[in-house]
Amino acid sequence: MIRRPRFDSSVLARAFARELHATIGACDYAEVLRRNATPEYESACASHDFCDANMVMDAAFRKTFGVEFSMDDAAHVHAFNCGWDRFIASSLADPTFGISTA
Repeated sequence: MIRRPRFDSSVLARAFARELHATIGACDYAEVLRRNATPEYESACASHDFCDANMVMDAAFRKTFGVEFSMDDAAHVHAFNCGWDRFIASSLADPTFGISTA
């Protein structure tokens, strides 16, 4: 029997935070968080202003779950979308979410 990985969106959100921070750097990451807290970004993530954030999420997905992301797999899509939501909500509540070494 082939076992599928559990697609935990909170784990993915943390991995995305680390990957995004590494990709765009601390200053731009802080700006993403600042912008995400504004009404202008209520329904979007400012990370897209600094990089191809879908590719960053894809890299986080592969590193976290050890499989290629597939738009044809409902579990993948659900984890991907929930990962975004978790990242935004969690990083607004705690700017060190996912990147803190403590």
